[in-house]
Amino acid sequence: DKYNAKTKNKRRKIIDNVVFDVYFDDDNFIWVSTRKGVSILSLLDESIVNYPMTSPIRFVFKDDNKNIWFTTLSDGIYKANQSQTRSIFNKQKIRFEHYKFNKGDKNGISSSKITSFLQQDNNFIWFGSTNGGLNKLDIKSNKFHHIFIENGLPSNYITAIEKSKDGNLWVSSKNGISLLNTNTNEIINYNLLDGISDLDFFRASVAKNKKGNLFFGGPNGITIIKPNDIKLNDYKQFVAKVTSDESNLLSNCPNTSLKVKMNRIKPANNITFSTIIGYFLPLVSARSRIVVDTPSDKLTPTCLSRIISILSHVVPNQLQHRLVHCDDSKKHLF
Repeated sequence: DKYNAKTKNKRRKIIDNVVFDVYFDDDNFIWVSTRKGVSILSLLDESIVNYPMTSPIRFVFKDDNKNIWFTTLSDGIYKANQSQTRSIFNKQKIRFEHYKFNKGDKNGISSSKITSFLQQDNNFIWFGSTNGGLNKLDIKSNKFHHIFIENGLPSNYITAIEKSKDGNLWVSSKNGISLLNTNTNEIINYNLLDGISDLDFFRASVAKNKKGNLFFGGPNGITIIKPNDIKLNDYKQFVAKVTSDESNLLSNCPNTSLKVKMNRIKPANNITFSTIIGYFLPLVSARSRIVVDTPSDKLTPTCLSRIISILSHVVPNQLQHRLVHCDDSKKHLF
């Protein structure tokens, strides 16, 4: 059998020949995503409903409450409540809830270019984007929480999302694969040094088998992640020696010291802070952190600018990936 947009057979005629995705739901329907809308094929009577949309539809899925979601290439996300889905089959125009990027909406979606999705549970749905990082939708409050490079991601271009058996998320991007703890939002990034086959991965190219192993596809084959076999190393913190020039920059920052958290390489005791930042950190990826240990009430704008001056002087290309974050111990991680 062949389904085609140009056929004269009404039982085989879909809305468009450019098909992005095919989704089987639990009600014996097949949802076909295309440039011009969605075709819905019934497995019971072989009927077809073609529902036009103004934007190309990349994915269709049903959440646990049987609401229908359409994600698009560049126009955000459309949601139809369960009560309205029958209108789709009747070819009636329905009122979608439209999630689209709005710069002024801090609780809105961070990008309209959607690449991937995953329903974590009844409370949260995750969406990946090409330039807006990860978006976590709280279904009850209808608000989005955003995770970007400055929160620990290696790239804001997310390609695929999958959940491991422990409930955490594995996220592929254009710069490696990340493990996101869904309880703490802590992120661990993996790159070529960890054994993955590539830094670049394709959109929605992910699968999970019964053992819980994850398979991410990219231009250099498949990277297999076995979450149950991964043992994480503890961070090691080393106090770096600050040069006289760096000390002068910190002169207006009382009770401030610079430290480095690393988990792979133990530098010599007399190594300088600049050497650690300039040489070691590029080797050990984003799992290492620069720690500015100072009382939060002493971190004045002047002090902060001087600290950033040190970092930007040593490693300007990586500074954007190590922006300020305050943890519970009042230490500032770059």
